[in-house]
Amino acid sequence: MGVVTGGDGVVTGGDGVVTGGDGVVTGGDGVVTGGDGVSQLKMNFENVLAEANGFGRYQIALFLLLVLPRLTLPCHFLLNNFIAATPSHHCDISSLDSAGETLSQEQILTISIPKEDDGSFTSCHMFLQPQFYLLTNSSNATELPVVPCQSGWVYDSSRFKSTVVTQFDLVCNTKGLTKAAATVFFIGVMFGAVFFGVLCDKYGRKPILLLSYISAMVFSVASAMSTSFIMFAAFRFLTGFSLSGISTVAIVLSIEWVDIEHRTIIGVSSSVVWTVGNSMLAGIAYLITDWRVLILTVSSPLVIAVATWWLLPESARWLIVNGKTAEAYKYLQKCASANRRSAFISTVHPQVCTGVHTSSLVTHHSALVMVSTVSLTDDRLYYPGLDNSLIMRVMLLGHVDQTYSIPEWTLMDNFKEMF
Repeated sequence: MGVVTGGDGVVTGGDGVVTGGDGVVTGGDGVVTGGDGVSQLKMNFENVLAEANGFGRYQIALFLLLVLPRLTLPCHFLLNNFIAATPSHHCDISSLDSAGETLSQEQILTISIPKEDDGSFTSCHMFLQPQFYLLTNSSNATELPVVPCQSGWVYDSSRFKSTVVTQFDLVCNTKGLTKAAATVFFIGVMFGAVFFGVLCDKYGRKPILLLSYISAMVFSVASAMSTSFIMFAAFRFLTGFSLSGISTVAIVLSIEWVDIEHRTIIGVSSSVVWTVGNSMLAGIAYLITDWRVLILTVSSPLVIAVATWWLLPESARWLIVNGKTAEAYKYLQKCASANRRSAFISTVHPQVCTGVHTSSLVTHHSALVMVSTVSLTDDRLYYPGLDNSLIMRVMLLGHVDQTYSIPEWTLMDNFKEMF
């Protein structure tokens, strides 16, 4: 083996092991054991995690505990397509009903509301006075003076029982506010990514995740209880702000407990959860057509997330960086126990965490969040040959998103030494 023995009793083996006269042994893996039996570790965190198994039952349990809150994310991200859907509508002409007691509903509309070129009734205008002669001659209807709707609108409730549009009359001159609500939500997501990224690096992953859970739940309920559009938009901004914290902290916590070799699996699995959330939203929105109930339903998993939060571990990597080595060792022990690594306690002692080196990239740049938004309203996304319903489009979007996520995480794996 190429063993050399010095005069002072030092023996150096071919495997890189050095034994000094004072009983100090240095192994090729970088572990230093003194004569008093105390171990000090001088290696990367990945080596410590490997001793506890970087991808075992502990990591799978952690991933599963974060599934429910992650399902909420795609539901809220695409929720505006349902809660702000615009059903067919026309001016409210109930005040003219008495003038046409013997007329059918179609005839009342004919004498009260002008028609478009395709024969459908206009959505934003009406005749100031009933035009009874149109029942027999409608050739000159385009020349009649019209006025904007005077008494509000009547909405078709066959598809949606209630939406933000029907609640706050976001049609005609104010129809742009529906897209403004979606924009405000994603502005909240953008600011939340920065805010919660900084907080989770300063105060830890676990407490900030709880803060995100509770705030997202409170603001979601508040938005569902809104009595004006301004109130609704403000709480949607805060909901997006809070949900971004869940997205940021959950992925960071999952990745920091997994070894480098299996991070791609966690990343792709997270994308699968996103796809499942998209499909679930389509099914839920098909069954629940009231916008207030729909918001509360897609936010309900956060209640379970808060109840199970205490089962989540703090990031051992973050604890070590911030000098809380005793607590980090406690979590590493739990990880090793769950993964059936009984030799961990004898191999890695509590004192080893003081010398562990961690990656600064994860520590200081955990708020890396990519947000992509596709507008599905107003028939902007069309799949030829398929039922072009809103439900179908949301379901297909989830599978398209999953298709792009696989090469995305594979590319990240090629640069895994950076993460």
